[in-house]
Amino acid sequence: MEEPEGFTDLSESICLSHIIDRVLADLVLSEADSRECSYCPQSAGEEEPASAVSMNVVGRLVFEAATWLYHDGYDEFFHEGYQEQYDTDYVVASVSAGVFDPSISSNVEADIGEAIATPSWWVDAALHEDFLFSWQSFADTVKYQSRFVYVGARERQGRRNEPPARVSQFLDGLGTYVQDDMLTEFSSGEKIYRARMVEDGFLFLSEASKDPALNLGPAPAGKASAGRLNPEGVGLFYGATTAEVAVKETALHSLYDEAVVGGFRTQRPLLILDFTKRPALPSIFDQGKRREFLFARFADDFVERLTQSVRLTGEERVEYVATQIIGEYFRWAPTRKLDGIAWESHLLSPGEDGKNVLVWASSDDVRSDPPAVRDTSNAEMRHSAFGAYTPTLTLSSSDVSVYRAKRFVAVKGPILPGDDDPSPMFMNG
Repeated sequence: MEEPEGFTDLSESICLSHIIDRVLADLVLSEADSRECSYCPQSAGEEEPASAVSMNVVGRLVFEAATWLYHDGYDEFFHEGYQEQYDTDYVVASVSAGVFDPSISSNVEADIGEAIATPSWWVDAALHEDFLFSWQSFADTVKYQSRFVYVGARERQGRRNEPPARVSQFLDGLGTYVQDDMLTEFSSGEKIYRARMVEDGFLFLSEASKDPALNLGPAPAGKASAGRLNPEGVGLFYGATTAEVAVKETALHSLYDEAVVGGFRTQRPLLILDFTKRPALPSIFDQGKRREFLFARFADDFVERLTQSVRLTGEERVEYVATQIIGEYFRWAPTRKLDGIAWESHLLSPGEDGKNVLVWASSDDVRSDPPAVRDTSNAEMRHSAFGAYTPTLTLSSSDVSVYRAKRFVAVKGPILPGDDDPSPMFMNG
């Protein structure tokens, strides 16, 4: 087999069983032509099928992946300016992480490293910059060009660079997040906390006791303001896994010091896409999933942009459009039905636990327990059309408490022109 430029011959063979990465193992399976392994004493009998493959085949694929994820440091130095450089051993180990049996991986990586003649020094290919550009292109497109029509747009011949097609392509890459290691299940009866800042907590508590869910739940349809993951008019349930985080997140945008907090109980298990976790990397050897590989590898960049601060001065009506569309995508597009999204709170104190949670539940899906007396004019019609109604979340007056927020000012400076730190200038203690 012809070797790529920069890769020299290897005389070793490796057992297929030593290749843990299933994509790589499948790629080299048909090339197995040896019964002996250079890294273990096992050997197949004459009557048995070949169980080992030439390291030339394996090493070539590792080298190809390395040259995708990294570039020649010599060329980059002269054309792009100085970047951090890595030696070949580092690059091979980076690409081969979790690929080979740990008991022999260091020997395999050493042999591959010796077979790579050039380059001697490598730099990161900065593929994350392609991702960041993709995010920025998506955000600019939906904010200023096209935000409502994108389903099937990229399949139209000759129109794949139109705004709807670019949006569709970006959204397709988000599917990599909907996998088991990114999901969290809230069991039935678990509490999710939601806070409301008021001038007098106990006065509000007394007035709200007859229907706590109405007073502490999401805004009714048509009256909700634009949020990070909901468009204006679409009321959804924003909460947190702890009362403290709920108060901090709410107090950040309020002048009041007292918070009335409700511990809403889930009435069924909820499947939440949890961005405090990170998606598993697809195999780097699966070229058809390299876009998903980049999304997973640079998950921190994605989450940072998904949760970045926006000043609530009216500009959120435009600035939140990108994340609102992403919220709608995860609500309706995945094959596996999700109930909401969770993400990290930037206001956690050292050692503090908790995260933000959005549940796709409207004001009609959030009820008091016991049920409050409300307008029942449509109740009979709804029961006839949809059957018995079970809310997603309920709130009992016994699960409502008053908290007090204390703030302090954090000073940063002196600063230089253009220093735009999005971190809040006041926090809750």
